[in-house]
Amino acid sequence: VRWAQGKPDEAIKLYKQSVTIVPLPQYLTALGDLYAQQGEASAAKEQYDLVQYIFKVFETNGVDVGAEKAAFLADYKLDTPQAVTLIAEAAKSRNDIHTQDTLAWTLYRAGRNQEALEAEKNAMRLGTKNPLFYYHLGMIQEGLGDKAAARSSLQQAIDINPHFSIRYAPEARQILDKLGK
Repeated sequence: VRWAQGKPDEAIKLYKQSVTIVPLPQYLTALGDLYAQQGEASAAKEQYDLVQYIFKVFETNGVDVGAEKAAFLADYKLDTPQAVTLIAEAAKSRNDIHTQDTLAWTLYRAGRNQEALEAEKNAMRLGTKNPLFYYHLGMIQEGLGDKAAARSSLQQAIDINPHFSIRYAPEARQILDKLGK
């Protein structure tokens, strides 16, 4: 909320307090994104490195974090082949909309846009108004050269929540500008 209010320093302070108590990957990732947005690349990298370490600890202890790790790897373009492998394995036993969205996103990052489109349509099958899903769909559509559909999907993401992602909401606006609203 503080980030959406244009108070990134307060947002960073609150996330730092949160991760001190509960260092969950999603909180560390958001903190890293805030640091990155503020131009603090080394502080952002520290958070992202810690996320990867936590995934290793979870995996060592038998916790299945394949889908979550795949999403992280795809988001940060760290190891797209591994991300695709992890989410494809998870999707064998999980057909929920979040797994399908992650599958779509990793396939998109791997340049497999047609397969990504099918997975994203599957993710959206329930009509869930998740702005991140619409963002992913818009990026996939842009990758397929369907500018009108991409524009519509990206606009839908912004319309649902203009602050849907520290990382991707600003990018969605930039791409919309490039595509011409």
